[in-house]
Amino acid sequence: MQENWKFKNTARLSLEGLVSFLESHSQEFGIFLSYYVRSKGATAENIRLINSPVFKSPDSGYFSVEFDVAYFNLCLGIDDREKEKMKISFHFDEEITELQLIGEDWQTFA
Repeated sequence: MQENWKFKNTARLSLEGLVSFLESHSQEFGIFLSYYVRSKGATAENIRLINSPVFKSPDSGYFSVEFDVAYFNLCLGIDDREKEKMKISFHFDEEITELQLIGEDWQTFA
């Protein structure tokens, strides 16, 4: 199973436009990545692109990100972080003006 996140009203973007879009939507992107670490009681923070997006076609491609997996529990005195990486696929749907991000399969990420 893979998690996916959709951004509505998003036309196809250039390389620079996609990078800028991801940076300006970092909060939603963090929520998307947090689905992968929530079973550990953590959240995803400080997301950074490792490489520029690679377009396989004008409408789709992939990129890799690095992020902090943040564990925090005030009652137990836990405030810890570890680094994680993930390859994200993307697809623009021109017909419905939508950008879809698709994360790694749960089994390969865990």
